[in-house]
Amino acid sequence: AFIESWFGQFKKRCAWRAEWETLDQARKESSDYIDGYHHRPHSGLAYRTPDEVAATWRDMQDLHTEAT
Repeated sequence: AFIESWFGQFKKRCAWRAEWETLDQARKESSDYIDGYHHRPHSGLAYRTPDEVAATWRDMQDLHTEAT
């Protein structure tokens, strides 16, 4: 369900508004959208960015690895 929601927002906010002339242009603008997505706060993540949440998971994995 998450990816369907994300992809719907991507199409609405990026793809349908664009008039790309080249594949490279489409790749760049899609990449920029994805980078922006990962660096903005999300209400479902307690207003943290996906990068911040991923960092906490990595920290927990590092602590678990050190404990074993």
